Amino acid sequence: MRKKSSVPVFEPKVVWPLFACFVLTNGLLAFAPLPWGWKGVLGLLGLVLPMLLVSGKVRGLARPPKTLWLDETLLPVPGWIIPLLILAAAFFRFIHLTTLSQWPLTDEAKSGYFAMQLASQGLGSARLLYDFSQLPPLYIWLEGLFFKLFGVSLFSLWCFPALLSLLAVGAFYQGARAHFSRSFAFLLAALMALSFWPLYAGRFSHQGSLLLLWECLAFWMTGKMAQQASLKYSFYLGLLTGAGFYTFTSWPGAALVLAVWVFGFHRKGLWPFLAGSFLVYLPLGVAWLAKGYGGYIQHVWALNPGEAWGPQLLRGFWDFAAMFWKSAVPPNLFAYKPFWGGYLNPLLAGCFFLGVLVLLRQGTAAWARFWGLAFLLFYLPGFLTGGVEMFRILPILPLLLGGTAMGLSALLNSLKTSRRWPVLGFLFLFSLGLDCHHLFGAYRDVWNHPDGWFASKSVERLRAFRILDDVRKDLGPGLIVTELVPDLYDQSLSIATYDFNGQINPDPGPSRDPWVAILANAHYQPLLSKNFPAPRWIRLAPDTGPPDGGLILGVVSQSACNPEALQRLLQADRAMNGLVSLVYENRDYKSRQPVVEKLASLHPLFEGDPFLEACFWEKMADNAYGDRDYDAQVAALKQAIEKGYPAAHLYNDLGALYLRRSRFQEARESFEKALHCVPNFTSAATGLQMLEEAEKTGEKPKD
Repeated sequence: MRKKSSVPVFEPKVVWPLFACFVLTNGLLAFAPLPWGWKGVLGLLGLVLPMLLVSGKVRGLARPPKTLWLDETLLPVPGWIIPLLILAAAFFRFIHLTTLSQWPLTDEAKSGYFAMQLASQGLGSARLLYDFSQLPPLYIWLEGLFFKLFGVSLFSLWCFPALLSLLAVGAFYQGARAHFSRSFAFLLAALMALSFWPLYAGRFSHQGSLLLLWECLAFWMTGKMAQQASLKYSFYLGLLTGAGFYTFTSWPGAALVLAVWVFGFHRKGLWPFLAGSFLVYLPLGVAWLAKGYGGYIQHVWALNPGEAWGPQLLRGFWDFAAMFWKSAVPPNLFAYKPFWGGYLNPLLAGCFFLGVLVLLRQGTAAWARFWGLAFLLFYLPGFLTGGVEMFRILPILPLLLGGTAMGLSALLNSLKTSRRWPVLGFLFLFSLGLDCHHLFGAYRDVWNHPDGWFASKSVERLRAFRILDDVRKDLGPGLIVTELVPDLYDQSLSIATYDFNGQINPDPGPSRDPWVAILANAHYQPLLSKNFPAPRWIRLAPDTGPPDGGLILGVVSQSACNPEALQRLLQADRAMNGLVSLVYENRDYKSRQPVVEKLASLHPLFEGDPFLEACFWEKMADNAYGDRDYDAQVAALKQAIEKGYPAAHLYNDLGALYLRRSRFQEARESFEKALHCVPNFTSAATGLQMLEEAEKTGEKPKD
């Protein structure tokens, strides 16, 4: 005879209409082109009011003797389905691995650069804090080891986070088994394996992917601790918690939640937990104190006393809206955000809101308070920094999946046992279809159109890589000069070409016909052609219309180059490559003076060669711009023209600077000189139009 299932939490005539109401409301909030006021009314009527009515009815009822998350009769799980689930999770994480995002974000390239340095230079280049944002080191250390074992490439850059994401599925299932029934653990694992947010997060080479794995490991350890009530496991949990600080800057919220859990439910293990945490955290804490940790947090802090509180508070809830409905970030600004609805599709969002009612109906008051507090603590980094940034609130993901699994359980619990698997299969397939469209359709489409590329990705470097990869297939490795552009911050091309770039790879292998490739501003082509007669110089992004004309790429046989000019070019490029770490350390809210001083000491490498002189002073101008020192920027651009080469983009940049300072006559002269240069791909004509408007109105032009 079949085992009887537990008494339904909600009657079928209640739970399914309620679920339909939640799904419909979330769908309209996510996709309907309604004014914000109407969406607010819809949210109140379709979500808040039903939840208040139902929670008011169940509050006075006695709790059922068996909770859904402990009910082994809820959904019999055959042994073969877990391996199948892991295979499906792997498939959706590794399919289109190098083609989905097409090209790394600057954040991904930054972490990849440090890992690349660690793989090539060894432990001597390791540190505890990286970059101006003082990133913790564990992800970079592990990625460096991965690069050492499997090589540096776009494949390994994205394979590593995909592997971490897959491991998180296994750890999450094991943690769920330690806490809940096999049925509920399967639902949780399936959501972690096949829903959009975990799949999406695993597609970025970002520290957050390691944080999620670490949180799942800590969740597993809390289950061991709850099962055995051993001080040993309290200490182990403390070690994991302390090590979590090395994953990502969002971890302190997770650590606080774990501390609250130990204090609230396993108080005897508090001291071993704190001891283990402090023991592992101590070296990083000392580094934080030594480096004056906190500058980046102040830089991204959302609350500004000089600004109206209303808009600031609204920005604090943008991350919440992105969970269920839509990203409120303007479409022309990239963030780690959803691109079609929310992180949870309307079906899963409906399950989550239903799951909140299940928790109120079946959970103890202590557990309900803990879940609410954990939700707030996990969300706090997103609220305090404003905007939409997925990785800052990523610790909240297991809670969202837990609430969603509770809602699914309530739906299944209301059905006859024979109908549960078919209904669950239909719901999961429908949800997976929505999420696949989001990931492989809406998200992919953002990067398929040049006008969708933002400052966070370089279409020019992507196109350069495709050309260079074809050259590599024909001729073997070569020398690729990438660091003579003004800003060294974007290292995506260095990572993509490392395997066959003899400039940075000490052992790229033999070449059938030694060649050199040069990345430079398009206006330097006439100057470069004298010493490096490439068969063709390719403008990499003429369709995007960058105001400085954009970049060109030339590939030429080394035998055709001027030997002396080639050696100076390669030497200057290597010197700039050694400057990248310093550039990363002094960015945004930090002064770039250390970079300027180091650059000045390297000037002899550039002196006397017109192209190198122009590149050098462009770099000086770029750093002056970063420090908002416009007089120094003007002086550097003049030096680039006088000592280097009178290129159109240099005159155009000068004109833009003069225009900002309302020096109209000098701006006009600079724009006109840009227009008379050959070639000229700049926006100087637009600059002259802005100048005429500014002269008429007397107003300072906008940036």
